[in-house]
Amino acid sequence: MRQTIGESWHSETKSTYAALVDNTRPHTLQSLNDEIRQALKKVKEADDEAALARADAEQTFDNAERQLSTRLAREGCRKAIESWNLHEKAIQKAEALMHAKR
Repeated sequence: MRQTIGESWHSETKSTYAALVDNTRPHTLQSLNDEIRQALKKVKEADDEAALARADAEQTFDNAERQLSTRLAREGCRKAIESWNLHEKAIQKAEALMHAKR
């Protein structure tokens, strides 16, 4: 998600998002207006939530395979669909920043 949509962001927006992801340059967050800064934080939170949901789904699939459990496989599918939905929400939030004014 970040690679394609993030490439469309203004360079300052990209560097601020990178600072959020790396958690290394908090002073970078001060260079953007509050609205964009808050939107970037929401994008990161949504992206993190989607990544955690995907990892949970993968773990459930691994357990299902180990235990040969169709019940766990169905649960893994449900979790995978939910992670996809969360990923789509993160993409929508990131797309909204493509034309954001600094």
